[in-house]
Amino acid sequence: MDRNVILLLGSNIFPEKNIPRAIQLLKQSLTILSSSSVWVTHPEGGGGNDYHNMALEIETDIPYDHLKYQLLRDIENQLGRIRVDDKNAPRTMDIDIILDDGIVMDSKIWQYAFIAVPVSQLRPDLVTLLPEQTLAELAETLKKTSWMVELPAYPFS
Repeated sequence: MDRNVILLLGSNIFPEKNIPRAIQLLKQSLTILSSSSVWVTHPEGGGGNDYHNMALEIETDIPYDHLKYQLLRDIENQLGRIRVDDKNAPRTMDIDIILDDGIVMDSKIWQYAFIAVPVSQLRPDLVTLLPEQTLAELAETLKKTSWMVELPAYPFS
């Protein structure tokens, strides 16, 4: 049975090349329904170039574990992702599952503007637990304390 999933794509090594390429690879196995703008942010907790982050809404019937650990990791690897101990190291591509059929899979959505802001463009009415507020409201608050620049979305159709 198909379900809607929100992915977050991020890159700070040739993002103008790697994010569109990731979208093309995703389209080979998944249906992309919508996308956020691209948000440029400074890297969290590490050095390197600024990140480009973009949320995609997809429709899929691929089981979560297969999607996360096979399909998405394979795309990251195809784009030259090298996994190191430093979780904040620069990367060619990072694809995370943020929401799966409305369930929050990555609790960092409530902490970081680079996740909350693009995802809020696709799911503005998602409600946080404490304090209760919408993701759009939280994203606006986080934008005030984070340096972010909005760019047009990379095309997916």
